[in-house]
Amino acid sequence: MSNQWKLVPVEPTEDMVIHGFESAPNECFTDYKVWDAYQEMSGCQQAAFRAKLCWAAMLAAAPVPQQADLDRVIVQPAPAALLLPDRSPQDYAIEHAEYMAQSADDVLAKFQAYGLALLAADEGGDDGEDELFENIDSTRGDLQESLVGLRSMVYEFRKRSAKT
Repeated sequence: MSNQWKLVPVEPTEDMVIHGFESAPNECFTDYKVWDAYQEMSGCQQAAFRAKLCWAAMLAAAPVPQQADLDRVIVQPAPAALLLPDRSPQDYAIEHAEYMAQSADDVLAKFQAYGLALLAADEGGDDGEDELFENIDSTRGDLQESLVGLRSMVYEFRKRSAKT
């Protein structure tokens, strides 16, 4: 365990939370060596790995307190909300739009893979029929998972943009 410390808000900022939940390994965006090692882990090992990634991403996204914030915390503890940087609802919506765009890119990549799997099945290919249909099912599942992720991102974006 590291002996390094970092002062962070009592309640994580929205930016910290977003970075945390987006730190989970993803086959499309994670280095292939890390992804392969992750795939070999047991379920408990994967959960611990994801928790460590989430923690690191949240700490990296934590706002850096200014001296005035430190003085208030040490001399006169203040609610964490007073230590959060001022950001407008538009700032949050714009920030989330980038995450939504990344999710849309993931859907497009999965859709392309699904289309290629269908094309390979139509052309016959060197693989057996069972393998071709298994590949179609796998890419369809990946595409559906990506679409669910995009739907979630769209919901979050609309929620943030409605606050403007």
